[in-house]
Amino acid sequence: MIKADAEKNDFAVIIMMRSGLSFGMGVADFFDCPVLFHDDKNNVDLSVQLQENNLQDKKLILCDGVVNTGKSIYSLIEACKLKNVIIATNVLSDKVDRTKMIPIYTTRISQNSFVG
Repeated sequence: MIKADAEKNDFAVIIMMRSGLSFGMGVADFFDCPVLFHDDKNNVDLSVQLQENNLQDKKLILCDGVVNTGKSIYSLIEACKLKNVIIATNVLSDKVDRTKMIPIYTTRISQNSFVG
């Protein structure tokens, strides 16, 4: 679906280093695109990586295995002033704020919240 919805396949994948590694590597492998790794504690480092690798104009796919409320991903998007973003996850909690107008692709929606 992501490929069909994107005008051109000029992607970079940002893998949230919690539960997103395997899922994110699969997405990056499918699109054959650059990969960046991000832990929640260092938003500045992600901004620097995007600039150093000249990826700021790419369509960014943020990958995480599970998204509970979306707080971490939404704060990353705001803190790094990311534009042209897609969120991809295996499991999306029904508690996620979907009013942010950012496309979210998921394999399933769950009523459960997960604790890592």
